Amino acid sequence: MIASRSNAVPTRRSMAVAAALLLSLSACRDDAAVGGDDGGAATDGGTAGSDGGDGEATGAGEWHEVGAIGPTGLRRLSRGELQRSLEAMFGALPPALFDGIPIEAETPFDNDYTTQAPSSTLVDGLYALADGVATTILADDELRATYLGCTPSGPDDAECLRQLAERLGRSLLRRPLSASELDGYAALIDHAIEEDDFDVAARSVITALVLDGEFLYRIERGTPTPDDPELIALDSYSVATRLSLLLWGTTPDAALLARAQAEDLSDPAVVREVATELLADRRGLEQLQRLHAMWIDYDDLALGSTLEQAMRAETDALVERVLRDRDWRVLFTSDETYMTPELADHYDLGVAVTGEGWIAYPDPRRGGLLSHGSFLSIGAKFGDSSPVERGKQVWTRLLCREIPPPPPSVDTGLPPDGGGANACKSERYDMSRRSECAACHAILDPIGFGLENYGASGEWRTHEIDRPDCAIDGKGAVEGFGSFAGAASLGELLIDSGEVEACLTRRFVQYAIGREPETDEESLVESLSTRMLDEHDFVSLVLDFASSEAFTHRRVGP
Repeated sequence: MIASRSNAVPTRRSMAVAAALLLSLSACRDDAAVGGDDGGAATDGGTAGSDGGDGEATGAGEWHEVGAIGPTGLRRLSRGELQRSLEAMFGALPPALFDGIPIEAETPFDNDYTTQAPSSTLVDGLYALADGVATTILADDELRATYLGCTPSGPDDAECLRQLAERLGRSLLRRPLSASELDGYAALIDHAIEEDDFDVAARSVITALVLDGEFLYRIERGTPTPDDPELIALDSYSVATRLSLLLWGTTPDAALLARAQAEDLSDPAVVREVATELLADRRGLEQLQRLHAMWIDYDDLALGSTLEQAMRAETDALVERVLRDRDWRVLFTSDETYMTPELADHYDLGVAVTGEGWIAYPDPRRGGLLSHGSFLSIGAKFGDSSPVERGKQVWTRLLCREIPPPPPSVDTGLPPDGGGANACKSERYDMSRRSECAACHAILDPIGFGLENYGASGEWRTHEIDRPDCAIDGKGAVEGFGSFAGAASLGELLIDSGEVEACLTRRFVQYAIGREPETDEESLVESLSTRMLDEHDFVSLVLDFASSEAFTHRRVGP
């Protein structure tokens, strides 16, 4: 249970206690709602059985219905969310400040709370981050003016310290601090008096607020509904936080917090208006681009060269276009692309490109995202494209299908060697004679071989590397869908099936709730998928879901 906040604030001598608190919060799955300082109910999330495991159905209903989302566990801000949130408040921070915070496993997203294991490494990294933020604020005159709003009259200026806690606390904790909380922070002035230095107390306040569980975790407040005490109607600040993290990937800014204070964000019309404004902001576009990149898996594309940067810009531009034009299918079927001269030469497009901008593909060899270097480079292995890896990307990422891991007897770190040293790739990768491998490769390999005309980073080719005798026919098939030839043809096949839009919808729900949907949430996923297949408008789907009562309530309990 998360108890009511005391007036005690951690100082350097009590950081061990703060570390223990962080570890306990990381492991916490208690759903008991208790009265917060503002009179609402504070709840941390789900129970031990709500992290994706089997359990009795609780939240069931279509995507817009109250209670459609089941209990969820305590969610810590991801490393990316932490960095974006802090830099939105304080400007660019030294990248080294975040180096000590472990990078989350992507499943495919980085905000899956079921993978957020507590560790001493995490605690050490968070403390170093908090200390670095304090140093940044206190060393910057503009930040001092913003968050102190006063010039301390001396080391005993408790009122100035209180003002720092009030201003900074509102930003970091995403709500106004209570009088008793502010009293606790102001009491730290005793340490400044002891050291004859106001900044000693200021540093303690800043560090404590950055380490506060309400900043690091999604601690949501609200009121139990009259008919169902395990269903919590979130207060406006908690709704604002949900909206901001979903649509911006950051905690709320000052304008959104002011909106939460001034308006009732339990009103779906108001919530939709706010959500629309958030998505219209550049940060909204960047968040949806980020969501696509994590889902499809090109977010780890190295950007060290201008060519790699052009590949990412090509895909980001196409995602932006389909979101703006409200036909998501074009992501896989577009006959135009965003090009630079260097990228056009790399792709061997055969047309003159003199600047950076949109061009029409000159022939049907390419079309949609599947012909982008950002996607095709994901399937690179052993210095070349891997039909297996590309097939796996399509099957698991784009179609949300499962494939079992290779048997222990197979060393996937070694290139396939079927057919001998001089064999062409189709022979080297032939696993039909290995009974333990044949079934999976019968699914994956035909997909990957249909993309073999594209090299490891998307360059066009008609034969294997240095092997003119190994011609590539570029023909492929997706089990249960049909045959195709090349990226444009595969994109059309996937879109016509409807499966890729259904997969996007499932992954969006997963991102929104911080874990894979459970059995009792399938009606939510299916009804939302039906809506997506009817309209093909991902932006409208996001707005509808974000303004639904399912999103502005949370279920607690078993």
